[in-house]
Amino acid sequence: MVTDIAHDMGLPKTKPWLGLDWFDRAILVIVAAILIYQVILPPIVGLADNGDYNKVMWPAGLAARSELYISYIASKFKFIEPGQLDPGLKSSERLIARVARTVGLYVTKDGLFDIRVLSSIHSLLLLIGLALMLSAARGLRTPSRRMLALLLAFIFTDVGYVALFNSFYTQTASFLFLILAAGSAALIVYQGGGSHWSRFGFFIAAALFVTSKPQEAPQALLLALFLFQASRVSAKRYVKLQGLGLAIGLVIVGGDYYLLTPKYLSTWAIYDVVFEELLPSSPDPQGDLKSLGLSSELAKYSGTSAFTPNTAINQPWIQQAFYDKISYRKVLQFYATHPKRLWQLAKKISLVAFTLKTIYGNFEESSGLPPSAHSTGFKLWSDLKQRALPGSPWVLLVIFGGNVLTVTVLRFRYAAYPSRRLGLEAIGISNLMALGAFLICVLGDTQDMVRHLYAFNAMTDLCLIISLVSLVEITAATAAKHSFKLWPRLVSMRGNLEEKILAPAPADPLSLSQGSNETQP
Repeated sequence: MVTDIAHDMGLPKTKPWLGLDWFDRAILVIVAAILIYQVILPPIVGLADNGDYNKVMWPAGLAARSELYISYIASKFKFIEPGQLDPGLKSSERLIARVARTVGLYVTKDGLFDIRVLSSIHSLLLLIGLALMLSAARGLRTPSRRMLALLLAFIFTDVGYVALFNSFYTQTASFLFLILAAGSAALIVYQGGGSHWSRFGFFIAAALFVTSKPQEAPQALLLALFLFQASRVSAKRYVKLQGLGLAIGLVIVGGDYYLLTPKYLSTWAIYDVVFEELLPSSPDPQGDLKSLGLSSELAKYSGTSAFTPNTAINQPWIQQAFYDKISYRKVLQFYATHPKRLWQLAKKISLVAFTLKTIYGNFEESSGLPPSAHSTGFKLWSDLKQRALPGSPWVLLVIFGGNVLTVTVLRFRYAAYPSRRLGLEAIGISNLMALGAFLICVLGDTQDMVRHLYAFNAMTDLCLIISLVSLVEITAATAAKHSFKLWPRLVSMRGNLEEKILAPAPADPLSLSQGSNETQP
């Protein structure tokens, strides 16, 4: 996504569309080695089940052999009939799990599914996404390309991300298809609007991202906007119509997927939003309930969640007293009229916004490590980000708001250059997506926030990479510009110096005089 178009900058396009130089290929090999070390070689690293595995496992045709919740991961699972059990949540992670199950049937030695088959597919998808980004960076100068490759390898092999690969969480699909969509978008920008294949590839990756879990569905609007803007770079009418069609299709996919969210998930979520978050932080719970159009008698359930023993969610009267009267629209209206409460909520969630460390264990029980033990390897980035970025909404506004403002100004400056304008729009959209992901988590749920913020963290890291690589590219371009102006002067100075050195020394007048006298008769 970070690139100046080669033909805008006058730089040559070096190789075919996926042509990677030796450094890029070496980085991908290193990334593959790190992934193998973490998720394939024992003791393998994963993310323990909190009860959500079944949303993906059962429909794909797999089941746990024993209940190991939170403390330890499991590496072996039973094969069952696909669809025999189905909790109802659709997710693109199901597709990956189904493919892994098919492969697992052929490679199993003990009649059990080995989760490392799944993590191998996850790892392959990550490598493809990174390869697309590196391929799209061919229009950048060498220092920028090297910086991009190193940052991608350093950040996205962090155990905070990689631990997801040995799990059945839907967040894994969110992360991987986001990376693939970003790589496809970068390729479209590099190609100055993209080819038919790259635009269609972006559509597929974006569609799989927004259908990974319901909280990603609203991002379809911004992803569709990029697809539409990419098609406008071309002067050909059929390309613009194709882009418009794909953009509309992506919005339909996201909207339809959101409407398919199982009712039990939406009821759990909005119950927690009101009773576990909104009311406990309220100075006047009864008044807030009235503002939401609810009975003040519900205040006695303040502090409960959908899963606590004293919850009201299973009471026969809850449908008429609560669910028939509440909606997310009313919650949004409440926070819009109570901005201080929204800010306080954002401050609370931002405390864990930049962490990738959950309470779930990373190892099998057979590893001999204590319950809920976490990997100590390859966590430098997650530790650094958690310490360097204070948990505050101001940090989000400065980073993402500042980027969007800068991009907006530059977009008008390069209005006459469609390819450059598209690159700036892609950067702006990526920052808006990160802000949107944070707000969705703030307003949409209260449970397991660290895991629900995984996609937000990936978006944040992509935005940071964009900013750093752009800074290097600007610096390199400025240096090249000055050296280009300085070079003719240096050549001229060198020529003058050589003329002075090689020029014959002037004759000594005295010697000439003596020589002439000696020749006289």
